[in-house]
Amino acid sequence: MRLAQRGGNDCHLLLIAIHNFSSPRSQYGNDASRSLVRDTAELLNQDFSKTHLKARIADNLFAVIFLDPCSEKTQQIASKLYHKISHQPTKAEGQTIFVECSIGIVTLSDTSPGTTGVIERGQKAIREAMQLPKDQPAIILYSHAINGFNRRELQSIEQAREAITQQKLRLLFQPMIPLAFNSEEHHYEVLLRMIGTDNENIPPARFLPSIGHADLNEHMDRWVLSESVSQFQQQLAKHRQLKLFISVTDTVWERQELLIWVADLLRESRISADHIVIQLSETECANKLSQASHFVAGLRQLNCLICLKHYGSTNNSQSILKTIDPDYIKFDGSYISEFSDHEVIDPAFERLLSNLKSRDKITIVPHVEDPKIMSLLWKSGVCMIQGYYFQVPTEAMDYDFNDHYPFYSRQWRRSSI
Repeated sequence: MRLAQRGGNDCHLLLIAIHNFSSPRSQYGNDASRSLVRDTAELLNQDFSKTHLKARIADNLFAVIFLDPCSEKTQQIASKLYHKISHQPTKAEGQTIFVECSIGIVTLSDTSPGTTGVIERGQKAIREAMQLPKDQPAIILYSHAINGFNRRELQSIEQAREAITQQKLRLLFQPMIPLAFNSEEHHYEVLLRMIGTDNENIPPARFLPSIGHADLNEHMDRWVLSESVSQFQQQLAKHRQLKLFISVTDTVWERQELLIWVADLLRESRISADHIVIQLSETECANKLSQASHFVAGLRQLNCLICLKHYGSTNNSQSILKTIDPDYIKFDGSYISEFSDHEVIDPAFERLLSNLKSRDKITIVPHVEDPKIMSLLWKSGVCMIQGYYFQVPTEAMDYDFNDHYPFYSRQWRRSSI
């Protein structure tokens, strides 16, 4: 895939879904499902030489990187493969089972998205293939024509637009508490919510479309940034020094006009750019590292700070860290679950933290809800912590950092004076 994205090495992904993977297991036991998978894998090995990469990427999902740029030839190969898989009998408990499958084909080129995006395209093609008449091979070559928005996605887009135009959005703020970190500034994460019919806070996952609608995302990002700066100004009038952590969507990373707009916003508000910390997700950076790097370079020119969140959630944490070189690192919340369950520091977390200390990064642990892990975090040298144990997200930036410092933070501060 990396070769294809560099240009001049176009090829194709064949995504093969086995639809009746689970039913034989429920009827005849695990061996039946394993037999289906084994027989399918053997067919793939027979039909494709070692030149073409093959893998089972999920229980019922196989992938083949077919190293040929010709889409017509790839579809012919896929058609033959479909008939072989569909007509191959598998024996289980004295019964004969035939595989029910669909194949999605995706062209890989220098304009292809990252691995996740390519697989999503393959899965969309599979869903389209499943709608074909029964007398046709369930094979679809992905094209942008089938990438249109379905009714549910269109409703979600319209709901998000309406929330902006009718002022149905609000910002919430959650404090980040210094633990092994001394700062005169108060750190808050900015969280977007939609206002429900009963004035309840609706999280973005329930009202923002899951598809990448760049225009809508940029509109939403601008609203969040503008409102954050406005509330920042109100806090400055109260002589409070802040740093606001604001997330932006990956679909706007390539939009130079957004950076120009941010520069104008900061200049007009007379807020120092290093009080604004832009958060990027490691999982999104893993799929769009080049775009993320260019976006960060633009933010650096404005003098904004960078936070890499969900750190440690991918296999490319170190390369992403080196490329993005953020000022702050916020660990993925999964590590905190491990602490709570075992009341010990995960060795993988310790290794990541040790590396970050050597790079002088400011580390943040989110989702702290259990006081039992406080001593573990303090001893480990984590710089800041965040979570419901201290304060749920609220509309006001009113956390009392002086009177409500955790015990370990107070102890550290006394020892550092």
